[in-house]
Amino acid sequence: MSKPRTHLARTGRFVAPLPLRLGGSAWLLGFAAVCGQKAVATAPQPPSATGEASPTKASLSAARLPTPVPHETRARPAVLPSHPPVVAAAGAGAGAGAASGAASGAASGAGAGAASGAVSGTTSGVTTVAASASSEVRPVVAAVADCRDLGVSPSSPPTTLVGEGEAVAGTDVSHYQGLVPWKTLRDAGLKFVFIKATQGSRVLDPAFHANWQAAKACGIPRGAYHLFDPSEPADVQQRFYLAQLGDDYGELPPALDVELPYKRPFPNCNDYVAGVVKWLRAVEHRVGRRPVVYFQSWFHADVLCGDTRLAGQPLWAAGQLSEAFSAWPWTFWQHGQPASWAGRQWDRDRFNGTDAALRVLLRSAGD
Repeated sequence: MSKPRTHLARTGRFVAPLPLRLGGSAWLLGFAAVCGQKAVATAPQPPSATGEASPTKASLSAARLPTPVPHETRARPAVLPSHPPVVAAAGAGAGAGAASGAASGAASGAGAGAASGAVSGTTSGVTTVAASASSEVRPVVAAVADCRDLGVSPSSPPTTLVGEGEAVAGTDVSHYQGLVPWKTLRDAGLKFVFIKATQGSRVLDPAFHANWQAAKACGIPRGAYHLFDPSEPADVQQRFYLAQLGDDYGELPPALDVELPYKRPFPNCNDYVAGVVKWLRAVEHRVGRRPVVYFQSWFHADVLCGDTRLAGQPLWAAGQLSEAFSAWPWTFWQHGQPASWAGRQWDRDRFNGTDAALRVLLRSAGD
């Protein structure tokens, strides 16, 4: 069917256009009728008698829409890590991953490990970063000029932690303790501290560099510990751990925390111990001191199969002191029950000796 261009009479004979035969308001009505007929004439027509198919709804949609992008290639939102909260690249130097905005004049190597979040404020000269995945506040050292508490000083002394009449009391901390009141702990008589540095081959504790520098400023003897992951190569783990320390190994011997995995299935004990020994020997060769090894007696007996390759290694015993350790004198001991103070839980650690004996151990750090 052809599309009409002028108004034709149904009889087929020519009729003058309506605007020429009408006048006044009638002319306007006629003009509107002609326009309306043009609109109808130019609209999409049904299939012709010749069998030509009209475009379908699906074909029209396909012509308008872009080609779908596979789900795997679409940009995905960044996923913030859970505990342990910060992941750092293996081999990064001490202080690598320092949060942006560190004040000029900060000590070389000061800085915490690249925690995602927005700067939320400054407390006692320490810039804090609020992680967007949780409400936990994580410290980032900008500059440590003297001994001070990180955050608000507690209103009560840590009597449950260091006030038990024991001469050589210490503790161990990680980012789980939040902003540590180092000056308060020093003034209360804390004699030493182990600070979590790394875990596996790529996890840097977000509070390590802050705690490492602040404890040093307060003169508290420090040891850095690594949480061993039996599923990752021991040589990669020790290199990552040592890279975070740089040239500052602390005053206490290095420490290896052996307690993963927390539940079954456990790895092959022979391979597990081989990895632990490899880490210990490599770190001892680099630092020049024999590291202490941390575990509970049941873990050594069941998971490590009571392997004697670790016998004689300086021991940081955890939990209850059982008969399993009777022939293995411990150097440090972490109590089975933590202390509650300043709204959080603290591990209670003790040195197996006098204050003078601890000073001898500390002096050996320079040998």
